[in-house]
Amino acid sequence: MTSLWELWRGASAGVAVALVLILVVRHVFEARIGSRLRRALDIVAGPLFVLFVLYIATDFYRGVP
Repeated sequence: MTSLWELWRGASAGVAVALVLILVVRHVFEARIGSRLRRALDIVAGPLFVLFVLYIATDFYRGVP
């Protein structure tokens, strides 16, 4: 059975991939996207970044390399 910690690590990996994709899309298409879509990407990236930092903090707290 998968532990809660393994689920958290998997979800955090998904968050990291989504964050990278959003930032790359925003950078590559910055001149072509409208201000509303740019703002939406910025709003979505914020909580994803917070979750990613939270994962790093819990990883250090737990002491897992």
